Amino acid sequence: AAVAWDSLLPAQPPYAPGAALPGVGHDERARRALAAKLSGWLRERAGVSLSVEQLCEPVLATLADGLLLAQITGALEGRPIEGLAQRPRSFASCKHNSERSLRVLRLRANMPLDFLYLADEIARGDPGALLGLLSHMRRAYGPALAKW
Repeated sequence: AAVAWDSLLPAQPPYAPGAALPGVGHDERARRALAAKLSGWLRERAGVSLSVEQLCEPVLATLADGLLLAQITGALEGRPIEGLAQRPRSFASCKHNSERSLRVLRLRANMPLDFLYLADEIARGDPGALLGLLSHMRRAYGPALAKW
């Protein structure tokens, strides 16, 4: 029996660097609104302070080395991410750090896969990949801590 390989392809093509951010497009106001949500969520859930301006930069250099992403992932998971290059000096070590976090995130059942295999884009500081990943993390881990 022949297999229709085209039927196995995803309905949407995977994320491409420079592409419109899913759910936001290229609308700057929508992107700033998303950045504001993510900024507040990161501060509350992970204890990480990233301003809206930092999240709206053309290249998110603060997240590109993978260390801050690992800190965020570790805070959400309740355990540190191990095996990181503490002073990444090359693209390969930045990619390695990002990949360590992505491996942990792939184990979470409710985490969408769209951005979990984009270690190259994350290590380049691609805003679409990073904001998309953070958005999916917010959805998977919950928007806020429970208020008792």
